Amino acid sequence: MRKIIQLLFLVFSIILFSQEKEKAVIINDVQIIDSNSEIIPLTIVEQAPAFPNCKEIAVENSQECFQTELMNHIKKNFVFPEDVIEQRITVKLLAKFIIDENGIAVVQEIIGPPQAESIKEELRKTILKLPKFEPAKHRGKVVKVKHAFPLMYSLQ
Repeated sequence: MRKIIQLLFLVFSIILFSQEKEKAVIINDVQIIDSNSEIIPLTIVEQAPAFPNCKEIAVENSQECFQTELMNHIKKNFVFPEDVIEQRITVKLLAKFIIDENGIAVVQEIIGPPQAESIKEELRKTILKLPKFEPAKHRGKVVKVKHAFPLMYSLQ
């Protein structure tokens, strides 16, 4: 199961998303987006956001360290909801999130089937538990990065 999750994670992490110009403002815990600041796909940013364990890693290895630490975080913190286990359903989710200029993870959306609301909520909580990162850098500037990763669960 872990190998399947890791494989799916790697496949989706190489997907390139087009660059967008967005600026997020948070008012009363609601994120409002306008179009002034650049969001770079994690797969092309020059220096990935750094987990605490990755701060001393060379820039050329920052992507690999980020991916490894993200998988470790998901494995350690994600708890499968009982209703998903009891229903024995197969669930495929795609989590999209941004790591802002302050190193904070912000969930954009969790894509998945309607019958999987509890597992989508658990994945959202797991992403929000990510530690504060050293922000990503691109062309010498601190930037926001966007990333997406899959989660597939099947209990047969």
